[in-house]
Amino acid sequence: MSATATAASNACQIARALLLTLLVSADAMAKGVAAPLTYMVLPSQGTAAALEGLSRKSTVVAHVLTVDRREYVLRLDGSGDGAFSGPQVALESDSAAPIGPAVRIPLTDLALVYYLELPATDAAVHYRLSQARYPQLPAVGAAEKAFDCGTLSLEVERAATIRWYARHQSGSQAYTDHQARVLHTEHGLAIAGLVVLTVVVLAAASGGYGGGTPVPIGGGFGSTAEPASVSVQTYRWALTAADRREVALLELERDRSCEAHPTPAGSTDQQVLAAIAATHTALTAQRISDLEQMNQQTALLDQLDPPSPPFVRAATDREREAQVSMVRIPTDEGAAATHGSILWFQGADALDNFRHYQAALGRALRGTVTLTDRSLTFLSDPEEGQTLGLGAQIPYSDISSITVSTFVANATVVVTRRDGKLDSFQIHGALGAGRTRTEALADELRARVRAAQQVAATVPEAAPAATARP
Repeated sequence: MSATATAASNACQIARALLLTLLVSADAMAKGVAAPLTYMVLPSQGTAAALEGLSRKSTVVAHVLTVDRREYVLRLDGSGDGAFSGPQVALESDSAAPIGPAVRIPLTDLALVYYLELPATDAAVHYRLSQARYPQLPAVGAAEKAFDCGTLSLEVERAATIRWYARHQSGSQAYTDHQARVLHTEHGLAIAGLVVLTVVVLAAASGGYGGGTPVPIGGGFGSTAEPASVSVQTYRWALTAADRREVALLELERDRSCEAHPTPAGSTDQQVLAAIAATHTALTAQRISDLEQMNQQTALLDQLDPPSPPFVRAATDREREAQVSMVRIPTDEGAAATHGSILWFQGADALDNFRHYQAALGRALRGTVTLTDRSLTFLSDPEEGQTLGLGAQIPYSDISSITVSTFVANATVVVTRRDGKLDSFQIHGALGAGRTRTEALADELRARVRAAQQVAATVPEAAPAATARP
C-alpha cells in the first residue's frame, strides 16, 4: 500500500471513530442521558488554572501521566490544594468504585491529563475514559526562552514523559528529518481530510502551552461505540515532536548554565545532550546515516528515563466485551499459587451445554489464575511475573458455591457469587489432561475457600465500645 493510500486509510478510520462517537452521543441525548466527552489537557503555565479548577471537583475521573513516568487513573475527591487527590479507579467501569489506594499528585507533577466528568447523581453509570488522541508537543519558542531554570527543568520532564509513554505504547521511535519530510504531505492530507474536531485537537494541544483549554477527544459514559485507538504513526509523530522539544529545552538549559541533572545511567542530562550533538556532527560529516543518527539519539534520550513499573496495556476487544477491570494480585494474603494456560469465561458457565461452549470459546480470555488465602485473581494475557493488569478478582467471602461442569474430556470450574453472578474457567490441555488439571484446581479452590471460612468463623466479634462514666 502506498503512503498516500495508508494516510487516506488512517483518515477514514479516525473519521469513522469520530462519527461513532457523535452517533452514540446523539442516541444518549435522545434518551435523555448526558454523554460528556473525554477531554485532554497538557499541563503548563497556560492550563494551570483549568487544572486547579478540576482538582476541586469530586465528579472527575482522570487518567494522568506524571513527570516521574508513572500512570494513574483516579476519581478526584475535590480537595484541591494544588493537587489531584483521590482513590484509583478503572479506565472503564459501571461505577467509579476504588480499585487501588488513594494518591495525591501535585499539579506540577502532571505531564498529561485525560478526564471526564460524571453526572452529579448517585445513580450508577457506565463510563469509559477515551485516549483516542495523543499530543504533538509544540516547538520551543519565545515563551520558553523566558523561562527560568526551574521551569525549564519541569518542561524537560514533561516533554520526556510524553516521549516515554509514546515509546512504550508503540515500541517505535521518532522519524528522521528525511522521513518526516517525505511523510509530511501525506500526514497533512490525512489530518485535513477529517472533521474539524480533529484539527482542533492537534492545534489546541499545541496551544496548551500558551493558554490552551481542555480539548474534547471522544469517549464519555453510557457509550457503546468501540473506542478509537492511537496508531503507531500517530505515536511516531508525537515522538518526533517530543524529541525535538526535549532536545531544544536541554539546549536552553545549557545556554543558561542551569544545573545539570543526574540520569539513572550515571551521567548527566547535559552529557547526554553533548552526545546527541556529536551524533549530529557525525551525520553532517556523513560518517553515519540519518537512521543511525536517530537510533543513537533515541538510545541517548532513553537514558533520561528512570526505571518504572511496566505499563498496563490497553484492553483488547475481547477484554472490553468481557468488561474486565484493573486488578492486582495481593501480596499480603498468605501463600499464593498461580496456574497458567487458563481459559476464562466471564459471566457464563461455558459448559452449560456443548453448543454454548463452542460459542464461549470465541469470547474466552487467556491468562493465569492465582489463588491466595483470601481471594482468586484472574489476569488476562499477563507478562511473566506481572502482578497488576486487566482481569477479575473474587474474594472468597463473595463466593456462594463452586461446582464443576463436565462434557466428555472438558471441564470448567463454575464460581457463583452471593449476588448471583457467575464466572467459569478451565485449564486448557490436550485430550483429558485439561479436565484432570481443571478438576484438581477446583479442589484446591474449594479447600482454600473452606479454610478462609473457618478462619472467619473463629475471629471474635469486636466488643462494643466502653461507655465513659458520666
